Amino acid sequence: MLWSLLVSAVLLAPTPAGAPLLEPNDASAPDIVLDAVVDTNNVLLGDRLKLVVTARHPKTIRLYFPAAPDVSPFRLIGSPSSSTQKIEGDDIVETWHITLTALRVGLRKIPPISIDYETADGLSGVVETPAVNAIISGRIQPGQRDIAVESNTVPMPVFDTNWWLIMSLIGLGIVIVTAILTWFAVRYVAGLPKRGPPPPLPRPAHEIANEKLQHLSTDGLLQSGEFKDVAIRLSEILREYLGLRFHKDTLELTSSELLTEMQTLSPKGLSTYRLEQFLQDTDMVKFARFAPTHDQMSSDWSVCTDIIEATRRSDQEVMMHRQAEEQRRRLEKPAHPFKRTFAVLCDLLFFSIVSTTLILIGRAFDMSWLFWLDGLLFVAFLLGRDIPTQGSPGKVLTGLAVTPADDPRSALLSTGSRILRNITLLIPVIGYTMEFVVMAYAADGRRVGDRWAKSRVLDLRPDSSSHPFLLLGLAAFVFTVIIGYMIPFYWVVL
Repeated sequence: MLWSLLVSAVLLAPTPAGAPLLEPNDASAPDIVLDAVVDTNNVLLGDRLKLVVTARHPKTIRLYFPAAPDVSPFRLIGSPSSSTQKIEGDDIVETWHITLTALRVGLRKIPPISIDYETADGLSGVVETPAVNAIISGRIQPGQRDIAVESNTVPMPVFDTNWWLIMSLIGLGIVIVTAILTWFAVRYVAGLPKRGPPPPLPRPAHEIANEKLQHLSTDGLLQSGEFKDVAIRLSEILREYLGLRFHKDTLELTSSELLTEMQTLSPKGLSTYRLEQFLQDTDMVKFARFAPTHDQMSSDWSVCTDIIEATRRSDQEVMMHRQAEEQRRRLEKPAHPFKRTFAVLCDLLFFSIVSTTLILIGRAFDMSWLFWLDGLLFVAFLLGRDIPTQGSPGKVLTGLAVTPADDPRSALLSTGSRILRNITLLIPVIGYTMEFVVMAYAADGRRVGDRWAKSRVLDLRPDSSSHPFLLLGLAAFVFTVIIGYMIPFYWVVL
């Protein structure tokens, strides 16, 4: 960043009037001294002023002054006068007079004029005059009613590019298209789960089973002698417990399939004989319409509670499982929109410095191909900024990482997915607005590009506060606009 600013400062430094201006990178350029002055530095809008260009050079050099030099934002009136020459010792002093008219108020700069030269030895090149500033004032003064305007005998067409109007119309068009796409984005995210508090931590299987057993013992079925309903509920409670405890879909298994699964797992403390007897008794009730007795019901209840108590997780296992789940949720928590926005703005600020440096170098040395290179680099940067393992420079700075949607390991995300997720960001302003709406509204924090690429952005530092990143994002946005847009627009367009 520091080197980019130093390069820009050198390129933008004004050249003192009267200093020799030689063709860049031409060590053999002769000694030519150019000077440019105006007859007055303060003129009214529409008035004419004279620009006098003077060149001192050896007699062996010939200068070719342009017939129609570019003097915008001023207007060239007629053609430059033929040079007048005066010999002073071994040098020749040539003078050209140019008539200009002022078209816009304010402090305006007459740009450098390029002059070709040729030496007696056949060498050729280009030198430039220094820029000249002039203050253009309006004709209407406070309280003035009569305005005197110099008349021209021949009408003169004047064409000027109103950049502020052009930029305003472009901005209005961007706002309209952004509003339309944002409306579609809102329609899209309306069907997505909304952001809200995280779901509670999963409870241990034995806590859920014991709670249901407690509820079954107090709901009056046992007291009223409805043992058949009690047996069916006991079967469902034990099946659900085994499924939650050993991560099996036990509610959809037959009794023989469930017994086979448990025999295969062979969990510590489980008596497959007692489980088989329990399943046979409850199946007789459910499918053979067998009415259990009170003693049989008490036996089945005892088997159910004994199996739950014998196979449950210990309190230490429950605590360790809860801590692991809390840690997993912290690490896999979707990154806050403020952090992600700041990361994107940091990426844009980083490239703005590189981009503006290339633009100013291209303007200073008349290397227009650098403008095309800058555009290609911008597209390549946007698409490939997340190719490094953790992600873009902004993500590394803010502690974020781009990962697959179903795995927290960033290294598993393919290069194609890293490029695909950034395609929407190629649409200036509009793409960013649409993506921010989706990212801020969706519960999983995944924008449209993430859904295309099946990726997500995780916060590797979830304990840090996200709200300071709002102010940091605003500051990064201001610097990005100044460095990436205002400086190139002022030095290249205006």
